[in-house]
Amino acid sequence: MRLINCILVSFTLMMGSFEGSQAQAPSFQGDAQERLSRAENHLRLANWPEALQLYNEAIAIDPTNAQALAARAKLLARLGRNREAIADMHRATELNPYAPQLVDEQARLKMLLADYQGAATDLDRALKQFPQDSLLLTNRAIALSELGDVDGAIADYDSLISKHPASYVLHLQRAVLHLKAGQTDRAEQDVRDAAELNPESGIVHDMRGLVRLAQDRPDEAITSFDEALRINPELGMAHVNRAAALKMLGDTAAALQDLNRGIAIELDMGNAFLNRALARKSLGDTYGAFKDFQKAIQMNPENSVALYNQGLLRNQMGDRTHALEDAELLVKLSPNSADAYNLRGSIHAIFNNLETALKDLDRAIQLDPDHANAYHNRGTVHIFNHQQAQGCDDLRKAGDLGLKEAREKYRAFCSIRW
Repeated sequence: MRLINCILVSFTLMMGSFEGSQAQAPSFQGDAQERLSRAENHLRLANWPEALQLYNEAIAIDPTNAQALAARAKLLARLGRNREAIADMHRATELNPYAPQLVDEQARLKMLLADYQGAATDLDRALKQFPQDSLLLTNRAIALSELGDVDGAIADYDSLISKHPASYVLHLQRAVLHLKAGQTDRAEQDVRDAAELNPESGIVHDMRGLVRLAQDRPDEAITSFDEALRINPELGMAHVNRAAALKMLGDTAAALQDLNRGIAIELDMGNAFLNRALARKSLGDTYGAFKDFQKAIQMNPENSVALYNQGLLRNQMGDRTHALEDAELLVKLSPNSADAYNLRGSIHAIFNNLETALKDLDRAIQLDPDHANAYHNRGTVHIFNHQQAQGCDDLRKAGDLGLKEAREKYRAFCSIRW
């Protein structure tokens, strides 16, 4: 569901900006305000170090200036210094608790650090004071969705749509949540409403394609993605999404072409690199797939699908030390993933760490009793550990689950006793 969550964030509606109430500054604060003005000029010129220095000076002159603290927080966030940014924004909200935009900015910063519970708590508190604030409601919906409270997120969008019924973007955002909840009929209705409000939006037709994909209607999905690209040929995500439909129909080569186009348009689409890597892998382009998996991980170090496949390819290419590092990290990120334990166990077996390998493969099978590769790998370990009966039993199970390689190995090793 990570793709759906990313779509929700990308559709976040900027409903307007708000200015917090600031008490009139005493005259001794004039130097601070002058530095704030100069800092804003540097920001417009992208002179980040100079702007930061001026914010530092303004706050040194007046440590209670909420405007300066909030401005420095935004710049620190832009520089990737999110924890420092949160500290500044927290102080700003303490100084000016009646400015909803400060609470909203603080919540956004917490979400950047994946502190969705902290963000939701901040937004809950702010909404008690400002129950009609659209930005607060929108961001609480995102936080709740990330926490798994899809019903709560949908309820917030219900409130937003009742306030802004002519916003097609809000209908699209709620459609994403309905998809996440598996409510494809409701998602389809939201897309239909959005299309009535803005029939010439490429994003609307792209979302209609996603709904049809979720309904297992790939041919109709492609029609929607085609229309999205007719309206806006530079809509990179429509190329990426059409690629998913093409792959579903078995046309991997055409899917790869769409992924190439999507990535060329929007280089920061981590899911596009992941999908292209999977397509290249299925076409036998191991090196190209490996580079794309690396790029997807660079964009999202916790992308477990990319990390698993990178480890798998490293193992196949003989780079087993780094493959084991990938597997170790994968187990930490996905402790309930049978694939993670199977990968780590198979690599330990290659290093002749047979007892450790068996523990991992036992865990993989415990998590997924139908994991054919785990049975195959455990059977192989048992056989080379002179436990032929157990090994042949595992190979037979893997073969029964459809793994051809396990059937061949069973015929090779289990017709004789060692």
